[in-house]
Amino acid sequence: MNDKVLLIDDDEILLNTYERALGRQFSLDTASGGPQALEKLKSGPRYAVILSDLRMPLMNGLEVLRHARELSPPSVRIILTGNADLRTAIDAVNEGSIFRFLEKPCRNDALVNVLTAAIAQYRLIVAEKDLLENTLHGTIKVLSEVLELVNPEASHMASRVATYARHLVSFFGLKDPWQFEAAAMLSQLGSCVLSHGTHGPAHSEVAYDLLRKIPRLETIARMIRRQRESFRDQPQVPIIERDSETVGAQILKVSTSLEALVRGRRSFVQAVDTLLAEPGEYDPELTAALRDLSVAVLPYERKTVKTKDLTLGMVLNEDVRTTNGTLVVRQGVVVTDILIARLSSFHARRAIADSIGVLAPVSASQDKAGQGKRTS
Repeated sequence: MNDKVLLIDDDEILLNTYERALGRQFSLDTASGGPQALEKLKSGPRYAVILSDLRMPLMNGLEVLRHARELSPPSVRIILTGNADLRTAIDAVNEGSIFRFLEKPCRNDALVNVLTAAIAQYRLIVAEKDLLENTLHGTIKVLSEVLELVNPEASHMASRVATYARHLVSFFGLKDPWQFEAAAMLSQLGSCVLSHGTHGPAHSEVAYDLLRKIPRLETIARMIRRQRESFRDQPQVPIIERDSETVGAQILKVSTSLEALVRGRRSFVQAVDTLLAEPGEYDPELTAALRDLSVAVLPYERKTVKTKDLTLGMVLNEDVRTTNGTLVVRQGVVVTDILIARLSSFHARRAIADSIGVLAPVSASQDKAGQGKRTS
């Protein structure tokens, strides 16, 4: 692991001294002030430790480390100053989540010990984060697979909702994007318990009860529970200023309603316009942002294809049954390599029909051609 340390000080001589004294033991990078440090944090490597002088022109150390916490949350932050007092130390800890507060002059051996401890702390933070993310991703994957087995149509609905949610998260630059995508993928989880024909708030409540008991999924559970709330009942502040739970619930509301309209044979543009016509019910800013969704992920074209012509990404638009009526695969399942192999085996035995109704992704070239015809 390349645990890089970023040293920030407006004193070039002192930075050179640090490099000579610490360069053999640590992988160092330097910045001669706050603005240069933030540029490196935005575009450079990931830093394990960020050590900053407190008193610098243009931007003091507290400001630098406060921004650093936003740009690189796992990095361990240290303040070094020649003018220490209790108030400054308290502010440093509170504003920048500081790991250590050191006074100048700081002996080399003391600085080595602190940097070594900071790197160990960084590794612990990263290891815990990786473990948590892998565990959560595994849990979400299992729950999504259960949904696909029990109700493939609801699973496909959740997959489409996740596509819309990913676009909105990227469009608005929301933090912790995995939470919004997870909420979308699990938004239809209530279908595992309730009958296929059941709709309404019961689905959201069932999903909430299932998810709220899983550590670190509590916020996601509340997003799903609140996904039917009207926009008019939410705090009327810019999206970037809202809490993630409220934004996530509104993203789910817009996305699930949009997909329901598309499945009801509305065009994508018509579906967006329908939601925009109800600004009290649906967040107009979120809804309008969906107009910029890439044509590569726009709704599917209904068609009938030969079993041998099934391709990845298609979605079954009808139940597939054997010639004696036994269900093989439910409508709504996304075509995968495994599914193609399975259906090919049935078809080779002449146990299923030669053709299958599917939803085929509209290619970008097809969509552009269609737009050209509409505008000509």
